Amino acid sequence: MGRIFEVRKASMFARWDRMAKQFTRIGKEIAIAVKAGGSDPSTNAALRRCMQNAKSVNMPKRSRGSSHQTCDG
Repeated sequence: MGRIFEVRKASMFARWDRMAKQFTRIGKEIAIAVKAGGSDPSTNAALRRCMQNAKSVNMPKRSRGSSHQTCDG
């Protein structure tokens, strides 16, 4: 499709790869925090920190909630 498209595609895939790694890491941290201290961020400092980290990397709310609810059971 052209050189410019290929350059743009490479940068998009690199960005998506970085986002996927960050989202996976933060999702695991949320799961560990919920299992260790409960599902209420007001009483669980580790969970509160993980939620702030998720917001800082623009993790979708749906993903934050799903990893939170999966471990809460």
